[in-house]
Amino acid sequence: SSKVKIEHVGSCCTLIAEKIFASNANFHVTDEIAYLLTGSILFGTLNFSSNAGKATKKDKQIYEQLLTCQTSRVDDFKLYKDLRQSTADITGMSIQDLLQKDAKQVAGPNMRLLISSLPSEYTVEKLIGELKTMKDMDEFLSKNDNADGVIILSLETHNDEIKRQLGFYAKKFEHMLPINEYIQREEHNLSLRERGIPINQARIKLFEQRNVQASSKEILPLIEQFIKDFAPQNSS
Repeated sequence: SSKVKIEHVGSCCTLIAEKIFASNANFHVTDEIAYLLTGSILFGTLNFSSNAGKATKKDKQIYEQLLTCQTSRVDDFKLYKDLRQSTADITGMSIQDLLQKDAKQVAGPNMRLLISSLPSEYTVEKLIGELKTMKDMDEFLSKNDNADGVIILSLETHNDEIKRQLGFYAKKFEHMLPINEYIQREEHNLSLRERGIPINQARIKLFEQRNVQASSKEILPLIEQFIKDFAPQNSS
């Protein structure tokens, strides 16, 4: 059996690198391995942005240790920028492709929701603006075990400024109110401010997420709890 390690860090590659350094002193971390791991840590911590609040002391410590394994120093900012641009490339992608690219499913006895993180710099607002009908949304849900709705997340970065948006679409109108009320609860600390949408559709909501430190890692457990507790109202 394998051991599972759960620890709050900005990048899972921080823990991978830590294990490499701790497990075998004879293992040679090549330039290529160090480059891959440092790139992932830069990406996960948003280049150690203080505004993002993702980086931990361990991320920084392991990152610095990886730098000592490189024969020549890589330009951190250029590497981070190149990675962001690469993940932002949506050439040839449809609405359904964008939603499916990073989708997680949360299922309970009475509801099934998806959480879709959009590619870098592509906002929820832009996706909603490109919808002509709800056909793409409904087909996306149908292809994912006939899910009841989708929570959509986006991230924009400009220098050290970070912006997040959260939206959701529900297949059934009766699911709108419970989802809407739940995600806006003060104890969830998402600091959501509702925005108008460019289409006339009552089953879509769009919010500016002012707590930019809450990523999908923080939102996923909230949705899991909602799904676990959700009980449909009796129609009688």
